[in-house]
Amino acid sequence: MGGKLFKNTIPEHHFKLLNGIELKNVVDLADSLKHMSDDVFYSHVDEHKNDFSNWVRDIYSAEELANALSKCKNQQESELHILRHLYREKSL
Repeated sequence: MGGKLFKNTIPEHHFKLLNGIELKNVVDLADSLKHMSDDVFYSHVDEHKNDFSNWVRDIYSAEELANALSKCKNQQESELHILRHLYREKSL
């Protein structure tokens, strides 16, 4: 069950957060957003960039989720979009 967003990427494609935590898949990203400090989040997301959106687009080719993430301004909003997308993907 579940699609590509649930699967671990190869180590070279893991996302390394500012605090050193490595994210292996999009589920890891959703989980980490719950506990992520503002400093860590805003080092990856600002008005000019969204590293999470880029990672989802570049590594998973998940354009719809990447576009939604690119508009998110905080951890809660980002987590919500990811969880909604994961729920829809798992239901397929």
